Amino acid sequence: MQLDGLFWAVAALTMVLGNVMALVQDNLKRMLAYASIAHGGYILLGVLAGSAEGEAGVVFYVLAYTAANVAAFGVLLLLSQHGHEVERFEDLRGLGSRYPLAGVIMTLSMLSLIGIPPFAGFFGKFQVFAAAVSAGYVGLAVIGLLSSAVSFAYYLRPTLVMFMQAASARERRGPPSTAPSLIEGRPALVLSLLVATMLVLALGLLPGSALRWAAASVLAQGG
Repeated sequence: MQLDGLFWAVAALTMVLGNVMALVQDNLKRMLAYASIAHGGYILLGVLAGSAEGEAGVVFYVLAYTAANVAAFGVLLLLSQHGHEVERFEDLRGLGSRYPLAGVIMTLSMLSLIGIPPFAGFFGKFQVFAAAVSAGYVGLAVIGLLSSAVSFAYYLRPTLVMFMQAASARERRGPPSTAPSLIEGRPALVLSLLVATMLVLALGLLPGSALRWAAASVLAQGG
């Protein structure tokens, strides 16, 4: 019971503090780093549940979270290799219009990390929250839901800046760029980026198959 109480406290603190710290960041990479702390708290919900449902949810959640983060950081790496070093949110201004593919992939990854259906992150959160409720951790699940709502405010910022704000004067003076030129000569990076994006979509559109695979993996490990 004492160990359960410790896990409860750690899960609550990581979900709340991770989201609050991510919310106040103006540096995109630091925001993603602090948000990862909150995701660790969501994963602890499934661990704390101690059920097959919770363990399968953890496997699914980790896969969905990893795919979305690979896609997000892949976009940043691709932009940096094209001369756009992104540190602060304002560094993304107007890049969604110049590089639509990068903007769309970033948007999909952010929506999945928030937990918006029908993307992978929604089903991952639903699974671990449901497992926590089934195990009697209703209060902790409510804390998770409320803290997760905070993530809307910071995960939507990259999309809003990329598509809703005009490029800086320096960017407007630069040579015109197109989406094809962004991916030219970088096949390995582009391939990994597309695979991660397809995984985000596939896990969201076919969550049942992925959850059955996760459940089978858990049973196999238990055996």
